[in-house]
Amino acid sequence: MQLSQKLSLRQILAPQQLLSLKVLQLPTLELEQVVKQELESNPLLESEELEDLSRSEESQEDMEDVDWDAILEDGFKLMGTQEEREEVEEDRRPQYSSRTTLGDHLRSQLHLMLSDPRDIEIGEAIIGNIDEDGYLCCPVEEIAESLDFPEEDVERVLRVVQTMDPPGVGARDVRESLMIQLKEMGLEDSLAMRIVRDHFSDLIERKYWKLLRDLGTTEEELKEAEDIISKLNPKPASANFGDEAMPIVPDLIVERKDGEYEVIVNDSSVPSLRISPLYRSLLREGDLEEDVKRYILERLRSARWLLKAIHQRRTTMRKVMEAIVEAQRPFFDRGISYLKPLTLQQIADMVGVHPSTVSRVVSGKYVQTPHGLFPMKFFFSSALGSSDGEVAAKSVMDRIKELVENEDPSNPLSDEQISHKLAEEGVKVARRTVAKYREKMGIPAAKFRRKL
Repeated sequence: MQLSQKLSLRQILAPQQLLSLKVLQLPTLELEQVVKQELESNPLLESEELEDLSRSEESQEDMEDVDWDAILEDGFKLMGTQEEREEVEEDRRPQYSSRTTLGDHLRSQLHLMLSDPRDIEIGEAIIGNIDEDGYLCCPVEEIAESLDFPEEDVERVLRVVQTMDPPGVGARDVRESLMIQLKEMGLEDSLAMRIVRDHFSDLIERKYWKLLRDLGTTEEELKEAEDIISKLNPKPASANFGDEAMPIVPDLIVERKDGEYEVIVNDSSVPSLRISPLYRSLLREGDLEEDVKRYILERLRSARWLLKAIHQRRTTMRKVMEAIVEAQRPFFDRGISYLKPLTLQQIADMVGVHPSTVSRVVSGKYVQTPHGLFPMKFFFSSALGSSDGEVAAKSVMDRIKELVENEDPSNPLSDEQISHKLAEEGVKVARRTVAKYREKMGIPAAKFRRKL
């Protein structure tokens, strides 16, 4: 064992750089929450009502009449301990509101429908084993064994749970869920119930000839029953109790004006900030106590970093989107079919930044274009060969979707047929690639798309 010393160089991101990277990656709605949180925790920050963006940027220059750099340098050693800084950061973390979960919704019904403590205990155990789609994901015998209750009691309480809202909840598989929903609709003796109960596999595989033969019914009656079944929910709880949908607000807007495209950073909902004149006056007086000066300097540094980070975010986002518009000009001029292959590296080279910066800009953000609202990642796509050069994979997927939508329902296109049609249009895509894109878009195989 021995002691030794050596010199080495390491790149460590400063706190200001870390803040800039964090702010750059935030979508507008999240940035708005961060800014509001900072307004509450940092008394040196004030929100001001501005008429346009230029006044917002001018407000950042209000700081220049004071030599902040000199003041910050003088007060650097007075920034407080690491423990104090961590305590401040803890207070700044955003708080999120909760929503009613599926479990809460079912438990509230359970206590209205049952009064026996034993049955309520069984019901609680059943509800605890219902997944986010509304299905019971644990066998009845296991629940009975864990509670040391008879299986018959668990089955009895399960039938009560299966009558709760949303319809179809508590089922053990899709077939049982559909049967519960049909029963709730008063269709217990209908043809649709017979199909789901006794011929579900034939329905899934679209074996209409077999259904007609075994059920002894007409094509018209079979089609009516199929229409009823198609309107049932195979995931009974997902519509109301899945992940909470967040409103999509475009972070950027691309507008066409006089034949050219203008990129607008849509952050008007983010409060405009400035340094409080009151605290600037206090610093000018120069006769502050050490603890007061330390607190103001710490809050000042935090405020200044945030203002710079927001300004840098706006500038970088605009430059990246302008580069995307330039690279994808055919899309903006003519539509989705003209989307070109594009990589993060290409945009990074055009803007003069690292690809990781471009990745942070496009992550989780949306842009409103003349052709609709798209995630920024939409404009980055791999290339596929074609007789005219290269086309984007997203354009091919869009064409596959269009072919499927316009196919004959009684004779849907196979993956091989779609591949041939694309080849006739000058786009070479293998059958396996067609299948991969079709599955990615949630389009069933041809045999499952066939209708009477």
